[in-house]
Amino acid sequence: NTGVEFELMAYWFFLRDIILPYQDSVITGEIPAILEFTRYKNEGATRQKGIEAVLRKSFLLNGFIERIDLQATFTRADYVFDEYIVDDNNWNDQLLPGIPLHSATGLLQLSTRDNKVQWSVQHFWNDRMPLNYGNSDWLPAYHLLNSRVDVCVWRPVSGGWEIHAFAGVNNALNTSYTSFPNLNDARGRYYNPAPGINAFGGIRMRVSK
Repeated sequence: NTGVEFELMAYWFFLRDIILPYQDSVITGEIPAILEFTRYKNEGATRQKGIEAVLRKSFLLNGFIERIDLQATFTRADYVFDEYIVDDNNWNDQLLPGIPLHSATGLLQLSTRDNKVQWSVQHFWNDRMPLNYGNSDWLPAYHLLNSRVDVCVWRPVSGGWEIHAFAGVNNALNTSYTSFPNLNDARGRYYNPAPGINAFGGIRMRVSK
């Protein structure tokens, strides 16, 4: 067995002229129609504090499964506006939209002798996050579960190249979520749906000297 590895990083910084999205619209066409779109501008300032932690542990075995790797990560991101006043709206001390306060991941990977078979399961968790500057609308917290298996189907004794087959599933929990919300939408249309449960597979060739 190997030892436990632990990493911890804390940070705090003050950022000026951040890139912020805002909604705009124009009237187009012979028959007037409103076209809405997103612009970006450098404006305001933020205070950004955070903690990032990583924990790793590996187990070396003598059976069919030769190695087990475990990894967990945790992040806290406390990002707030420090100087941001637009028209009559004062967003100072409001959380930045699109950034979850907490997030965490977990990884389990099993490997057989000579890495002929590798199987991994990865879990993601994102805390709820604000979707607009006023923090009145929020994206709920969500969990994602992905898995993948990789099998070496051909490896010459002399080495140099090998063929692998792989398959997996994403969003095994069939979670309804978005990884790219439309922040500060004037009509509250924040949600760009991400794919539900889906599978993939393929063949790859690896060449080494």
